[in-house]
Amino acid sequence: MTQAAHRPALVVVGTGMAGAKVVEEVLARAPTRFSIRMFGAEPHGTYNRILLSSVLGGFQDPARLWLNPLDWYEAHGVFVHAGVRAEAIDRDRRLVVGAGGKVAEPYDVLVLATGSRPFVPPLEGTGHQGVFVFRTLEDCAAIGRYAQDCDRAVVLGGGLLGLEAARGLLSHGLDVTVVEVAPQLLSQQLDERGAEVLRLKLEELGVRFLLQTAATELLGEDGPVTAVRFRDGGTLDTDMVVISCGIRPNVDEARAAGLLVEKAIVVDNQLRTSDPAIHAVGECAQHRGRRASSPTSWPAPTREPLTQVPA
Repeated sequence: MTQAAHRPALVVVGTGMAGAKVVEEVLARAPTRFSIRMFGAEPHGTYNRILLSSVLGGFQDPARLWLNPLDWYEAHGVFVHAGVRAEAIDRDRRLVVGAGGKVAEPYDVLVLATGSRPFVPPLEGTGHQGVFVFRTLEDCAAIGRYAQDCDRAVVLGGGLLGLEAARGLLSHGLDVTVVEVAPQLLSQQLDERGAEVLRLKLEELGVRFLLQTAATELLGEDGPVTAVRFRDGGTLDTDMVVISCGIRPNVDEARAAGLLVEKAIVVDNQLRTSDPAIHAVGECAQHRGRRASSPTSWPAPTREPLTQVPA
């Protein structure tokens, strides 16, 4: 057998920015230490999710999104199960299973970089045509295509991603209204004065705002969405709706495998979960009670004595 056949198996679940960074660092520091396999729910390599709104608005060339396309992984000896979501973790046999059991990868070390999914509030009518979330490259492309035949759009959520979606839709020539339940925009990032300056600037660009307003239903007969109904009984006509009401970490498989999960997957100072063979990074992980807001904000592992995670 070749030496490569004896290398321990590193499996990374997630081909997003956090998972890609793990692989890049391993290859840079110990290029022959592991045999690396990845699961990616999206059918392609790694792209910069932060630039999606710029692509939607036509400000950025879509080709510049790509960080590590599939041929990059192939060139570096990393096999990617593209378009295959990891559905289960068998900790006893140390296997990651996907594609309805058709794919099973053994691991010596497992890294969960499963990221987050959009939170869709309990609204009636979210199944209507013309209702979107804004999280992936496919979401971006679908929104852009649909917007070509629309005149009006409503964005539910006045956070960063919602405002970026609104700016992108504005560039398609739509009348855009942002609906936010809080009394200000970017309530997690800005104080009241800063939020007011931002609102006025966006209004100058053409975005309308309904603050302290909660949507309860998306209206439409059996086809496209036609209006949004609010808690006070009022309605607003629209041709499409983009829901951007926050994110939730993807932890279902980790919880089903018996890992310690609170707000997200609990990790120690070395990003180890309650199973020392499994690590978690990025938006799916929680360290010292705090969940990472994005892959770029996650603290690097330290060489401090480990904070032991309960088994």
